[in-house]
Amino acid sequence: MYKDWPCDLATIFFIAHIFMFIGCSESIKLIENEFLDVITDDQKVIYERILSNRYQAYLLGGLLGSGLAITLGETTTSCTQACIIILVQYLYYRFSTKGKFSEKMSDNIQYGTRSELLWRQLKASYRDKYTRGVALGLISVFFGLFDY
Repeated sequence: MYKDWPCDLATIFFIAHIFMFIGCSESIKLIENEFLDVITDDQKVIYERILSNRYQAYLLGGLLGSGLAITLGETTTSCTQACIIILVQYLYYRFSTKGKFSEKMSDNIQYGTRSELLWRQLKASYRDKYTRGVALGLISVFFGLFDY
C-alpha cells in the first residue's frame, strides 16, 4: 500500500487552505462590496453573524482535529497527524455550517432580487477559489513538488 497518502492528502488540503487565505481576489471583493450595498441593515447583521459562526466552526474544527491528533500522537506520523487535523477541521466545518439547523444567508434573501444574484455569485466565487486550491494541491502532489 502507498505509505505517503496521509502526507499527500494533508498537502492537498493545506495548499487549498493557504490558497483561500492568501487574500481574496479583487473580483470577490467587488462582488462582496456590491452585495453589502444592496442588502438591508438587518441582512448585514445576519451576514456578519454567519461569517462569525463559520469562522468559529473552522477554528473549533481545527482544535478538535488537533486534540484527536495529540491523543493518537505516539502511534501516528506527523503527516498522519496533519491529515487528521485538516480532515477533522474540514468535516466539522462542513457539517456544522451546512446542516439543517444552521443559519443560511439564502434563507434571508428574497428570490429573484439583485441581492440573491450577488449572493449566488459570491458563493460561486469562493467555491471556485477553494476548488482551484485543491487542484493546485493535487498538481503539486502529482508532480512531487514536496518531499516528505
